[in-house]
Amino acid sequence: MKKIFPRTCVASSGEFIYDIHKPRFTGLNLRENDYIATPGHNNSDQTTINNTDNFSANSVHVDASPWVFEIPNAFPFMGATFIVKSNADRAM
Repeated sequence: MKKIFPRTCVASSGEFIYDIHKPRFTGLNLRENDYIATPGHNNSDQTTINNTDNFSANSVHVDASPWVFEIPNAFPFMGATFIVKSNADRAM
């Protein structure tokens, strides 16, 4: 019978356990309509700020996004913590 151990961030050997995700994906643009709006203006020069960046003309292809560390929490019932690599590097 296989023993099942709770998932935690420290192995029985004392080593720290984490996963590294290197996301790569394609998001299909299935929108039928673009709902362009102007939610505000820039305070310094009053230029219009709109949401056009949220509505790509085509599907979105991401070949290499920032790495993400997944660290199991010490208490397995609390899941995991996800940290973007650049934030982790800055904290070192």
